[in-house]
Amino acid sequence: MAKTWDDFIPLLLPHVGGAPNATMRLYLAQAAADFFARTYLWRREIDPISLSRGVAEYDLDVYVCGGVIEDIRSVIVDGGADPLLRVQIDAVPVDHLTTLGTPTSYWLIDDRAIGVFPTPDRRLTLRANAILKTSRTATEVDDWVFETWADAIVAGAAARIADVPGKEWSNPALAAEYKLRFEKAIVAARVRALRSTPVAVAQRPFA
Repeated sequence: MAKTWDDFIPLLLPHVGGAPNATMRLYLAQAAADFFARTYLWRREIDPISLSRGVAEYDLDVYVCGGVIEDIRSVIVDGGADPLLRVQIDAVPVDHLTTLGTPTSYWLIDDRAIGVFPTPDRRLTLRANAILKTSRTATEVDDWVFETWADAIVAGAAARIADVPGKEWSNPALAAEYKLRFEKAIVAARVRALRSTPVAVAQRPFA
C-alpha cells in the first residue's frame, strides 16, 4: 500500500492555511526528498556490477527501486577481504590509475558512476548498498513512511511554505519553528538509521 501527498495534506493544512493543494504537494515532495537524503533511512543493495580488466569506471543506474541514489556505501568486490575505502579521485595520482590489481578503494562521479582503484586486473563483481531518496517528482510513499515519519515531512513542508514571501500564509517566525522541528526529526532518524544494519530497510519502492 502507498500514501499519496493528498494523505499528508490534512496534517499540513492547519499549519499553512490558505496554501493551495498544489503548493502543499510540491513542498511535501521536496521535504521528503531532503529528509531521506539526510537520514540514510532508505537503503537497498544495488544490482551487482561486472568489472572488467583494465576498466576503472562504471556507470550507475541512478534510479533504484523507484528512488534516486544519494550515496553509495559498503562497496565490496570478489577477492577482497574488506570493504573498499572511499577516496576522492584527486587523491589518486594520475600515473597510478593504470595500476592493475584487486580494487581496494572507490570514488563516485556525480552519483552517476563509480570508479575503482587499482584498476581491475581480471573480471570481478562489485556489490554495494545505495542510500536512496525520493525524487522531487514522486507522488507517493509507502505506508511505513507515513506511519513513522509523516510529522517530520509535514514539518519540513510547513517550514518551506511558511517561508515563501508575500503570500497570505507567509510566516517567517513559524517557518523557523517548523524548520527546527524538521531538523530535530532528521537527527532522530539518523540515530535510528545508524543503529540498523546496512541493508535493514527493504520496503516497497516509492513511486
